[in-house]
Amino acid sequence: MSADQSTTGESVVFEAFRRVVAVLTLVVATVVTGLAVTPSTASAAEWDLTFPSDWSRRGLFAGAAGTPTILRLDVQYGGGHGTPVHLWDSNSEPTQVWVQESADQGGFYLHPAYNRWLCLDFNGERAAGATLRVNNCNGSASQRWFEGLHSGHAFSLVTHSDNRYCVDVPYSNFSTGQILQIWDCNQTNAQRVYSAGCYADNCTGHSPVVMGCDFGTIVRVDFTVAGSRVTMVYSPKCESVWGRMTAAPGVQISRTVVLQRFLSNVYHDSYSSKPLSAGATGWTQMYGRGPSRRFQVCYDATLSGAPIECSELVR
Repeated sequence: MSADQSTTGESVVFEAFRRVVAVLTLVVATVVTGLAVTPSTASAAEWDLTFPSDWSRRGLFAGAAGTPTILRLDVQYGGGHGTPVHLWDSNSEPTQVWVQESADQGGFYLHPAYNRWLCLDFNGERAAGATLRVNNCNGSASQRWFEGLHSGHAFSLVTHSDNRYCVDVPYSNFSTGQILQIWDCNQTNAQRVYSAGCYADNCTGHSPVVMGCDFGTIVRVDFTVAGSRVTMVYSPKCESVWGRMTAAPGVQISRTVVLQRFLSNVYHDSYSSKPLSAGATGWTQMYGRGPSRRFQVCYDATLSGAPIECSELVR
């Protein structure tokens, strides 16, 4: 055995040991506090708030005919160890939001957002047709993934250890409830994965949350009116913008956030959020960015007798 092979073997052992220690720590904590140790298998999964801040959230959308669909990789019923992963209409529930953790041996782990101790994995031996599942995290090679190249804005989700198998939609059956598998990587639409459900003009009129555009965003405008925080949010991966507002607590008036679109600096149209109650957060639909387009975000409480207040125009 070479020195490099020895180092790699030690790394794998260390990673597995690290995860065993983490799980044992959780068990000890739950015994002390009297909480249940087994992962929740309830269909209405709740967000796991224990993920480290440097692990990134993301959506994973399937692609059909070369474009993303509104179907996301989703864990059936928010289940525990051994639960299949299938396609489901986008609803931004924690069963279809994934949290990415860098792996020491290369690649990354993907955890469902309702349980940091579960990892995206597959069933049985590494072979074409193995069912995609979530299993208890153990640091094994089958739980490490990387993004393979694909055309457009798509990528393939590839097994890291051998660069051979990709997450695959059987028979290209893009329908709600379709259970996923791994298959020999072949660059077909059945193996296209997207980080969001739309891009640029295709995002116009859609919700940033439903389309998975609300991760990895940049705040372009940020101001406060009467205690309400108003922002214009930009998504690089979706090449789109939207307005967002958190209404002032304790102030019961009718107010909305409005995003206005200008073409060649001439007002064209706008989107508004629903009226927001005290302390509530809401957002507008999205506009795709493009040449000669400018946007401004506004605080609108005109129904309560207050003037509308808007930002400057930005791209």
